[in-house]
Amino acid sequence: MLFGALTILLCMAASADGAGVGIAAFDTMQPFGSRIALEDRTEWSPIDPGINGDYSCKGDLVFENEHFTAVLWSRMGMVVLYSRADSQAKRLEFVPLELGPRSGAKLSCRLQQLTSDEAVVICSFAGSGLPDGCAATFTFTGDQIIEVEPGGSMHGLSLRARLSFAVIPNVISDDLVFGADSYPELRALHVPSENMLLGLVEGYDYTLATAWPQGQQTVQLTLEPEHGPNRLITSVDIAADGQPVFVALLEAPGIWHAEKFLPSHLERDTTSEWQRPFGGKWVTQLPEDQVPTTYTFGSSELDSTRSPWRAGIGTYRYPVWFEGATAVYRMGKKIPPVGVSVVYCAERTSETPASVLCLYDVVGRVLNETARTSVLDFAGRKERPAYRLNSVVGCATCGVTGKLAPLFEKGKEVEERTQIEAGVEDMLAHLRILHARTSEYRDWADAMVRYLAACETDNPEAAEYLNEIKPLAEALIEAYDASKESTQDMDRAEALGRVTAALASERDPGNIKRFAELGADWRRMGGGLEALVRKQNTLARGLFQEAGYRGVTSPETAALAGEIRRRTRDMLREPVQYELMREYY
Repeated sequence: MLFGALTILLCMAASADGAGVGIAAFDTMQPFGSRIALEDRTEWSPIDPGINGDYSCKGDLVFENEHFTAVLWSRMGMVVLYSRADSQAKRLEFVPLELGPRSGAKLSCRLQQLTSDEAVVICSFAGSGLPDGCAATFTFTGDQIIEVEPGGSMHGLSLRARLSFAVIPNVISDDLVFGADSYPELRALHVPSENMLLGLVEGYDYTLATAWPQGQQTVQLTLEPEHGPNRLITSVDIAADGQPVFVALLEAPGIWHAEKFLPSHLERDTTSEWQRPFGGKWVTQLPEDQVPTTYTFGSSELDSTRSPWRAGIGTYRYPVWFEGATAVYRMGKKIPPVGVSVVYCAERTSETPASVLCLYDVVGRVLNETARTSVLDFAGRKERPAYRLNSVVGCATCGVTGKLAPLFEKGKEVEERTQIEAGVEDMLAHLRILHARTSEYRDWADAMVRYLAACETDNPEAAEYLNEIKPLAEALIEAYDASKESTQDMDRAEALGRVTAALASERDPGNIKRFAELGADWRRMGGGLEALVRKQNTLARGLFQEAGYRGVTSPETAALAGEIRRRTRDMLREPVQYELMREYY
């Protein structure tokens, strides 16, 4: 039923391989009233396995395994989920999408089948505003999966939870992190439907992981009506397009964190009070080159002393790492301490315990192979080298010219002619690769601008949004054209190579000065191309994010944002060196 159904996956510290220990079912004998009291079970009646459509419930149905307790609350017309670790607080409510933010529905249930491993319940929702025939079939199992098959007029689900942030992760590029405070004038955010979403639940101890197959789903985040600091997201509303939806309620103390930056974070190692609860790929977004950039927290052995170099920006200390389990920040002028660092984990590593389920585990388990490969596009992270693999002297123009200069200074250019010619070929290969990549960006930007213009013709109601996005694409064209004269002339580079190699034809005292001049030309061209690749990558990543952040005003703009992001993601796949890749740590 997984792929003909609307599915909820729920787990706290769940096994990544999905192993379960069975499901227990109870009839409360009397329906719950205005509140659910899980602590008083004196009247509950256990339901023995072996039922096959012949059980009529007298009270409310409760299903329980070692990870969660699910209550089918007839009076309030919803399914309510509790953590087995804390039965006093409900963590998630499921209601039909058609109900919206309203309450007052009623729920009637019939237990169709019960074994020690699976319970199947047919549920009907009724109430003011709900269409006739709003029904769903819930399947509970011992391996944390609750499968919900919409029936009749039910078209989707609303997941009600108190979220501080909602994250749309991306395997290739930077994540989107939505907070209600960033949209004070809106009551709802229409976000791109990209097959998964991670909700960061108020209180730091829970996350809500959702995933769904590819289709025409729409996703909306409903916001608290009250404005002010710490405004929350109150529900994730998914129109399922007849497809399943999978949700995981993940639990651990400090499973996410928000670090507010202070002036004291600048130019010093700052130890956070937060500690990671388990090993994994913990990430946060920090402003690099004026674009929010997803950084992975590294290990103390590697990243507390690491100083990355970025073309056109220079060197800076790597900004985030762990000392043991404790997070450490090193912010500076190139990555300034601005706003809040939101920290979360969507992807496991070799350090992640098998008992912990991450968002990407959910996606990997519930989507078919085609969808899984598309969403978890780890192959797209592969970095292409910016130099020829059989380089003889060096990779980049600065390194090659630095190694060749002593040959001229020692007057050995004739004897080392083969080495000099090889160095020229190394540099030309480096420039050709970078030139090809910058041209890819230029052609892609041209196509994006044409696409946006066509969208404006076909979607006049989205003109304001498209007019905001179009300059971001045009900026890539402008960056390329501005540097074309100094860095993009490969005929000039080939001529530079011939002149440089010719210096090795005969020994001449003037060769030292001439090579120094040529070396400056090589480094200027190489450095310009390296900086251009970095800038184009930064601009494309900025467009990738802004398309999502600005497209929240309607389902139409959210759909356009999704397509713009898809096209941009394809461009950002398999970056060459000097681009900021998703695995940058």
